[in-house]
Amino acid sequence: MNLSHLIITFTAISISGCTVDSTQEKPTSEGPLDLYGTQHKIILESKTKPQGKAANGFKEFKKGGKSGHGYYGAFAYSINPRKSSVYGSHTGYNSLKTAREGALAGCKSYLKKGEAPCKIIAVMVPKGYVNKQKITLSKSVTKLLRDQKNKGEYRAFATNDGDYARVWNRETQELANQEALENCNTRAKRETPRHQKLYPCRLIPEEQ
Repeated sequence: MNLSHLIITFTAISISGCTVDSTQEKPTSEGPLDLYGTQHKIILESKTKPQGKAANGFKEFKKGGKSGHGYYGAFAYSINPRKSSVYGSHTGYNSLKTAREGALAGCKSYLKKGEAPCKIIAVMVPKGYVNKQKITLSKSVTKLLRDQKNKGEYRAFATNDGDYARVWNRETQELANQEALENCNTRAKRETPRHQKLYPCRLIPEEQ
């Protein structure tokens, strides 16, 4: 079996064969890329200290989250009279904006009537992060994108803030771009349809 033709999303792999042209074009993308290393830092946005179970959740968050996803992340918290304080902790997002949105939504989903509103008390960004209007990626997706440089020619990488797809060894760059976008959007529509409407997949350029 020829293993030169791969389609990869988060969990799916399919294999078939194809012919590869030796001349490689660059994939197109929608903007400049801003990539970082594997380490993160926590930026506090409030002096509030989480209590109860929220305190344990905050400790995990500062270490990179339960699964060690790392940046980008945010921690939302609500001070309320119940013994276990309400919070939302989200990590591993491709941008700080959607990490904040996810943490707030998670926190609000546990609130009961009359309880204090949720607010972001800390965010997680990569070390060296500067707030610029550029495309950013999570720690894990950054690693996958960098790894793709070692794959075959006519390759493309597409992602939104929750899903991704990467392809290589296509017959043309146009086909690679199209397939990466289609695979990413198909998975996003299946897994996170509401999120996909807000953040459709886009092509990501390789690091130069």
